[in-house]
Amino acid sequence: MKKKGLTLIELLVVIALLGLLVLVAAFAAPSQLKKARDARRKADLDRVKVALYDYYFDHDCFPEELPGCGENFGVEGEPYLNNFPCDFNGQPYVYVTRKGGGECKQWFRIFTNLENKADPVIDKIHCRTGCGPSKTKCLYNYGVASTNTQIYRNCSDSWVCNPGGECERFEDPWMSGCPAQYGTEEACEAGCDKHDPATHCQNASGKQKPQE
Repeated sequence: MKKKGLTLIELLVVIALLGLLVLVAAFAAPSQLKKARDARRKADLDRVKVALYDYYFDHDCFPEELPGCGENFGVEGEPYLNNFPCDFNGQPYVYVTRKGGGECKQWFRIFTNLENKADPVIDKIHCRTGCGPSKTKCLYNYGVASTNTQIYRNCSDSWVCNPGGECERFEDPWMSGCPAQYGTEEACEAGCDKHDPATHCQNASGKQKPQE
């Protein structure tokens, strides 16, 4: 008995389904590539953070600057990270550090931009409105920092309802456990209820001026 072949209609249906799959793949591919590049950026910064702490444990300081792209990061034959990573555009990740009470660099922050703007980590680290090395350079949405500072410092200045129920600008609202942040004093006045502690910041520690 001869096997029955596909009819013309069935063949057209198969071709249409294949075409649909190709279109779906074509639309999904750019998004997946962005996520893959972002995953490498995150992995790069995690590796750099580990290397910086290895350096710190040996020298009681963080380094003044990072090595160039592809260079080896080490001191006197002690390797911390070979083939130092850079972003996909060939540019180094943005590194900022500062001296503590003495001559040593005692904290660091490293910044980059994730391509997938919907990544929830951007909100988790408070960089949705921008993070960066200074108030005039809040240009990045992702980064890592040493444990004695925050990646969002310098870029988190907002109007909040202080513990006394008054509207005031705080440099670090998250440090104070402020339930809401406002872009203008007027918006703060509308949202702050002097008689409702639930609208107030828990303390005033976030009022401090951030490290530059």
